[in-house]
Amino acid sequence: MEFAYDGGGLAKGRTVSLYTDGKKVGEGRVEITVPMLFSSDETCDIGKETGLPVSPDYGPHGNAFSGEVN
Repeated sequence: MEFAYDGGGLAKGRTVSLYTDGKKVGEGRVEITVPMLFSSDETCDIGKETGLPVSPDYGPHGNAFSGEVN
């Protein structure tokens, strides 16, 4: 994954590129970024969110990924 920050101050956008085996497989825009630090009690979760959800579409409980990644 590559984050190309627009620069020019806090909370600016960036282009995000996703790579698999060294080849770009996707790209998208993040129009605004976190201007400072995350809270010290926030976690980096994979498969479920135990801290703050990444979107209001997900509740605080019962949000574990139940699919399969091939």
